[in-house]
Amino acid sequence: MSYPIQWSLSSLGPEPGTERFTQWLTKIRVEYQNFARNAENFSEQVTAKSLAELVKQFSLCRREYWQINSLAECYASSDTAREEYRQAEAAVAALFPHVEKADHLLDRIIKNIDEGTWSTLVDNKQLSDVKGFIIRRRNEASTRLPDHLADFASELSVDGLNAWSRLYDSFSAAVRIPVMEQGEVKMKSAGQVAFDSPDRTDRENKFFSSQKAWRGVEETAAATLNHIVGSRLTVNKYAKRESHLTIPMQQNRVTQKSIDAMWAAITEAKPLVQKYLKTKQKLLGLSELTWYDLEAPLNLGNTKVTFQESCEIILDAFSKFHPPLRDFTELALKNGWIEAADRSGKRQGGFCIDFPTSEETRIFMTFRDTEESLSTLAHELGHAYHAWVLRKHPVVMQVYPMTLAETASTFAETVVSAQRFEALTTTAAKLNALECQLYDSDAFLMNIHSRYIFENELHRKRAEGELTAAELHDLMVKSQKTAFLDSLSEWNPTFWISKLHFYISYEPFYNFPYTFGYLLSQRLYEEARQDPQGFPERYDQFLISTSGPSALTAAKEAFGYDLESEAFWSEAIQPIRNRVALFCQLAEEL
Repeated sequence: MSYPIQWSLSSLGPEPGTERFTQWLTKIRVEYQNFARNAENFSEQVTAKSLAELVKQFSLCRREYWQINSLAECYASSDTAREEYRQAEAAVAALFPHVEKADHLLDRIIKNIDEGTWSTLVDNKQLSDVKGFIIRRRNEASTRLPDHLADFASELSVDGLNAWSRLYDSFSAAVRIPVMEQGEVKMKSAGQVAFDSPDRTDRENKFFSSQKAWRGVEETAAATLNHIVGSRLTVNKYAKRESHLTIPMQQNRVTQKSIDAMWAAITEAKPLVQKYLKTKQKLLGLSELTWYDLEAPLNLGNTKVTFQESCEIILDAFSKFHPPLRDFTELALKNGWIEAADRSGKRQGGFCIDFPTSEETRIFMTFRDTEESLSTLAHELGHAYHAWVLRKHPVVMQVYPMTLAETASTFAETVVSAQRFEALTTTAAKLNALECQLYDSDAFLMNIHSRYIFENELHRKRAEGELTAAELHDLMVKSQKTAFLDSLSEWNPTFWISKLHFYISYEPFYNFPYTFGYLLSQRLYEEARQDPQGFPERYDQFLISTSGPSALTAAKEAFGYDLESEAFWSEAIQPIRNRVALFCQLAEEL
């Protein structure tokens, strides 16, 4: 069967730039204003019934905002040249103060409930379906801005923090990289340029061409990043937060102890990944390994895989593991939920985005007929299935942390790669497959770590003053050298410009959750191998529990894992140790 490679958005709401879209925005604004009036007049005598009704009204507002925000992002991401789409994003962003005000009002009510009343409310049947949500909001209330500053900060963010983030989306989408193709220089968007060519000269030329293009916007990028981080630090100061990591830990529902334990286990295992890199260097016949060699294929046979072939491979793998996952994937593929076309005018990167009103998702990526694209598709379908399992739950209980979102996505990716590997018979094919898996290990254990180190140090230094573009280049290279154990001879100084994750206004430290989710998914797959019959049902229940107040508790209750233990993370790394050992062994057999 042939599946559409471009998505359909028309069923999700009116197109941005139309009168109906403007009317929708107005309707949502009015709904939030009505909620604000009700919350401001809320009785001090809180009952289970009154709180349940207020949370229900809050949920309806949030659901509509979520739907329109997702739709605007999809249109703007797929066609960056359309001015009306960019304007629609800005118009949706202007709703944000209403969204944050609703959050603040609800938090204030929940926070001010006295302990005696709270102890009876929290277990009341009328609140049972949103219990995890209200517990989380009460737990997080202590780190909120004081009431007299919260609304002010929300309104200021429209032309401050969020505006800087939108500015990045605009100028980064306009970056064009000259690439030589069949004797002609063609201007490519950043999302179309990858360093995965088998020809090292081609990789090298693309890398330095990309460096030059990104340096062309370095001053604008430096100003943007300085102001995003500076805005966060200012809010942290007035909220009296302990650290710049307080909110990232809170948003991801983890503890600093668990993340420190994870990085400690990874640091101990890094010589293992270094061994893989040395072996890859040998297989490529290189005297040294550079940043633009990390994605290089091993040239051990045809590794091209089309979008249609990838769909069939993923469906087959999912059907062997969990038929409901396979059925959902076929539904998403048939109904045009995926934008994967390789064309200019699209934003870089990939994402899965939810539409709670429609009970659907959409996936955005650029498919390049590679194993990496196959993995990305499986990864994003894992995200989509996570949302699908939760679609019938209250909207406020469909919000799960990035740490557990990345667990679900990487787990789906692991299911596909593991089953694909089992069907291989030749040494070359196995090496190619292991290379794809170990490239992921390198990305999560080293590349992501360099981003965490960079962002952590950036927040520390920014507290003392703005950093120049040159200082940001130096900090990026220093972070990469530390994370990669100085394994490469050429680094990527402009990575802080090209990586859009650093510029996301609503999610600081959009890095460590990837590694967290990756390693937890590796441990879960080992669990699945040991209990292939009983695991799928337990897995779905785990996905449902991810909307609770703690990622650590979700893993503990579902599988008994202690995520604050370095021993757990070391155990989660064991499959990677096994792959490196096999990779090195097979390399010797060539």
